Amino acid sequence: MTTTNLSVLTACIIQLEQQLHHRPLSAQLISSLLADDFTEFGQSGCVYDKAQVMALLSTAPPTQIESSDFKLQILSTDAVLLRYRTQHTHKHKQTLRSSIWRNENAQWRMVFHQSTPIVE
Repeated sequence: MTTTNLSVLTACIIQLEQQLHHRPLSAQLISSLLADDFTEFGQSGCVYDKAQVMALLSTAPPTQIESSDFKLQILSTDAVLLRYRTQHTHKHKQTLRSSIWRNENAQWRMVFHQSTPIVE
């Protein structure tokens, strides 16, 4: 993959990821971004599937999440790992996040996400 192609792919995946940071979210948007076999390991240690995350995100109160330090790693021709950190401005907490995105029929969809609190 050329540097230009990698830069374009990185920008695309970051943009998709950040769509999930803006609340409220429509169920249609969440469904289009998450793969049917999606799994999340939440900050609480709980494991969530697509239906559970859709229910949580579609009813979540508005929040402001700032994200930074993005790093994209190519896993295969159809899968990438995005790692980054977030700052929840109203809660003053930071997390490390990782998401695996898979290209399904020319559409990138998230198949896995993990959020780990940063202990200070």
